[in-house]
Amino acid sequence: MILLAHPFGNANVRAVLESLQEVGRLAKFVTALGWSSGSPLLRALPARLRGSLARRSYELPNRKIEVHAAREVVRLLAGVSRARTLIKHEHGWASIDRVWQRLDAAATAWLCANKAKENVTAVYAYEDCAVRLFENARVLGVHRIYDLPIAYYETSQRLLREEAERYPDWEPTLGGTRDSAGKLARKRRELELAELVICPSNFVLESLPESARATKHCVMVPFGSPAPPPPVRQARSREQRLRVLFAGALTQRKGLADLFAAIKLVASAKVELVVMGSALMPLSWYRERAPH
Repeated sequence: MILLAHPFGNANVRAVLESLQEVGRLAKFVTALGWSSGSPLLRALPARLRGSLARRSYELPNRKIEVHAAREVVRLLAGVSRARTLIKHEHGWASIDRVWQRLDAAATAWLCANKAKENVTAVYAYEDCAVRLFENARVLGVHRIYDLPIAYYETSQRLLREEAERYPDWEPTLGGTRDSAGKLARKRRELELAELVICPSNFVLESLPESARATKHCVMVPFGSPAPPPPVRQARSREQRLRVLFAGALTQRKGLADLFAAIKLVASAKVELVVMGSALMPLSWYRERAPH
């Protein structure tokens, strides 16, 4: 049986969970905030609220989910209320780093309490949420699976520093350039403790240190994607504006500064830019830099 820990449960995590549950190998999913999609309480809520909460629901029975919600709820509320001290990088009580660390501790406690009873043979964890879990799993003789969805931190740090030099004013949106020595040490330790490393692309796989690739079982499992619907061809007037859509975190990690620069170069009234995503800076900051 496998214990899986992740605070948010994105689409890829959900796919792993559903596969483990389908073959009867999921011992427990430890997360920050979540519930079963089959919960009677969820079904009883108004449709609009149910739709919002469904983003944190899982195709799992309630007994397979363990929730540790306090810091995540505060983090979400602090983002809305702009209580930035609470979510300050690494140091805020409800910062993303503290959410990860709290979950790591909770998953570790569950493993130590239930390893024998649930016959847990492996733990499955992610970057920044694995070091304590892996350390205890090794002591207990439990296998350690490390899912690394983005490039290993050494490669990421180099690329982010390059972006900070290209667009210095965008450096606050990069995040990783401000990681402490302690946080980077935890990332190194996670990889050291991992036995199986899962990467979604050759780029991520090749970002691993040569020593890790030589001594650990490293595999590439590409991210999946739903089949696209058949294209609908519509007649388009020459006078119709071209709409460019950006969807993702509003950061230069996603190339937003380059997109703004490209739209400024085009400087055409026939091109419309629509930006959608989570802001890492006040909206006024983006408006100052956006093409007009």
